[in-house]
Amino acid sequence: RPVDGANAVNLERQLAAERRARATVVIDGLVQTGKVITKDRTACIEQLCNAGEAFNETAARFANAQATIKTEAKTRGLTNRHAKAAEGERERTARFQHLIDARQRQFPKETYEDRFRSVANSDEGSQLFAQMNRPGADE
Repeated sequence: RPVDGANAVNLERQLAAERRARATVVIDGLVQTGKVITKDRTACIEQLCNAGEAFNETAARFANAQATIKTEAKTRGLTNRHAKAAEGERERTARFQHLIDARQRQFPKETYEDRFRSVANSDEGSQLFAQMNRPGADE
């Protein structure tokens, strides 16, 4: 179907709106990663909208820029490491308690202090204790 003047203008407006929406998505992602600061957001969107055929190259240039602001905490990733350590500690504590319970079934009249001391001095108990008192546990 032939494109008349009114349709051509409408088509150009739709294309411009699509290009602006695409530029906004690209730049907003770069703002979140700290590669574009919020103050420059509008100017960068305009630059992408006016890039024409070089849209992808201009977007790539923005994406390859160094981050100008910090967007991640210095403590990122520490939670997972501490969670693993806490999980290991729970496992060792449960294993130690299991040894104490087994000792109680074996010697029902033994006091808790004697049972604890016997388990702590056993090969498996002393190994669990050594792992519980590992260097750096207070970090």
